[in-house]
Amino acid sequence: MSISPDQLIHRVIINGLTAIRKEPYILDSLLQNLTQRDLQKFKDFFVTNSIDISFNYPRSNEPKLPAIVIQLQSETESEAFLGDHIGLGGVDCVPDEDMIHDTLNAHGASTSGLSGLPPKLVGEIQADRSYTDPVTGEGRLYWLLADDFTRIKEGLENKGNDGIDLYVTKGAGVGQKFKVTTLTNKYIDIEGIFDPQLDNSSFIDLRRSNNPTATVGEPSRIFDEDDIYFERKGANYEATYQIMIMAGSQQEVLHLHTVLKALFISQRSFLEAQGLQNFSMSASDFSPRSDYQPLIAFQRSMSCKFKYTFNFVEKLERISRIDFTIKACSMGDESIDFEVDLRT
Repeated sequence: MSISPDQLIHRVIINGLTAIRKEPYILDSLLQNLTQRDLQKFKDFFVTNSIDISFNYPRSNEPKLPAIVIQLQSETESEAFLGDHIGLGGVDCVPDEDMIHDTLNAHGASTSGLSGLPPKLVGEIQADRSYTDPVTGEGRLYWLLADDFTRIKEGLENKGNDGIDLYVTKGAGVGQKFKVTTLTNKYIDIEGIFDPQLDNSSFIDLRRSNNPTATVGEPSRIFDEDDIYFERKGANYEATYQIMIMAGSQQEVLHLHTVLKALFISQRSFLEAQGLQNFSMSASDFSPRSDYQPLIAFQRSMSCKFKYTFNFVEKLERISRIDFTIKACSMGDESIDFEVDLRT
């Protein structure tokens, strides 16, 4: 299925900034040319300030700083397929993973393969409430019953806390799925935000994560029938995205640019696994933003260039009848005609 480069870039930035907030020692290796005083100053700025991340220009009467803005600079169809045809699928082939996702309680889809959902570690756990952390921008979930932590602890015993996904199975927010980043005896932190937020009508399952390079998101099951034929159509595109880094001082912009550059390099293999091929970066010098006055704002732009395949599927009509005629030119002095009606 087709991918959304905007969402993938957004996800890499959010995941990376969140990881560095939790382990700010990474900044020591990135900013080794700074004095200890300046390094600590930027660490304090990075950890305590909320960074606004948005698509295109943020629509707000009060501009937010620091900010990272994702914009599509250009997109061009670079390679076309004959008749836009990429491939066929049907009963005699194994469909792509995102063609056969199971539904979760007949609502949102899970990122499962032919074998169904990943193994359940523990569930069902009744939620209490969730909210979005104003600093990290990530979601946090509290559960209703204290005994549930014992169930979670037993469910995760000897299995580790890494690679766990949270599934909302009932109530408010049903169908949502997130990666678990922190698990304590009172709450769970996730990558992303709950939308809508969860309440005490919500129930969750914790399951082992699939392959970390599996498709990001919650693809839906496309066809109800298992016995279907489909055609995949599309084209290859070359795209350039502009990442604008804005802050109230030149130093903050320069250091945030260094951080983002490291994030994209570290996540290059992930982006390629998601379908963004030949990923490369470039940047321009920083400049003041006069439109933010009376605030003092500076900006540096990064360009991310890559290729990806845009595609979709169309259901093909099933062949129900084939009619053909066989004619023998001669058989001695006689001519014989055959008519065969083949039905499936």
